[in-house]
Amino acid sequence: MLDCSLSPLFDCSLPKAVRPNAGDPKFEVPNPKQILLHAERRQGVSLRALKRFSKRFSALSSARLTGVSQVSYYSGAASAAGTSMQISIGCDHAGFELKKKVKQFLQEADHQVHDEGAFNDESTDYPDFAASVAQTVSEGRSERGILICGTGIGMSITANKLARVRAALCHSVETARLSRQHNDSNVLAIGARVLETDLALAIVAEWLKTDFDGGRHQERLEKIKLLEDKGVTKVE
Repeated sequence: MLDCSLSPLFDCSLPKAVRPNAGDPKFEVPNPKQILLHAERRQGVSLRALKRFSKRFSALSSARLTGVSQVSYYSGAASAAGTSMQISIGCDHAGFELKKKVKQFLQEADHQVHDEGAFNDESTDYPDFAASVAQTVSEGRSERGILICGTGIGMSITANKLARVRAALCHSVETARLSRQHNDSNVLAIGARVLETDLALAIVAEWLKTDFDGGRHQERLEKIKLLEDKGVTKVE
């Protein structure tokens, strides 16, 4: 039976007209556009970000899925990030389980992962781990950082206290993409208690593969850097 829990594109909450049912001998995979549109409405996932997967689902439409154990919408997505990067990752107790999955996801994509903790789910303080990851990025020892707590809010606040860190709290594929294109974010903060695992991994994949647009966005980042360099506490 198809495992619908693995992807927002094969969500068991899809309407009957869209929902896969591998046990039905007449079942055919629905039109990819239909799946993508539903995913965008339900999950807030960018349609443009998902279109790259439609060819895969088109190929499936001519195949019988009886006996298929799983279809993962992440297949091949991690490698879309391109070349291997040095990535630091950290979490508090609330983000521990999700961190394990994100870490595996990164390693399978051939990134070099530096785990800054936490290493269990015992109660701990998120600023400690946020600072550790952010420092590796600030000092240039890691190209990117990923932080996970309950909501991602505390992690992002802490990380942005360090120089040269641009931490973005992202809750959708689109915000992840825009944080890279417009803000050149180098630290990603996500919330384990507010995101399903599949969407969290999609956010990570999109964030890693997206380049900074530069141009007018670079000019805006330079204004932020001026504030940082001056140690401004009050804007005149």
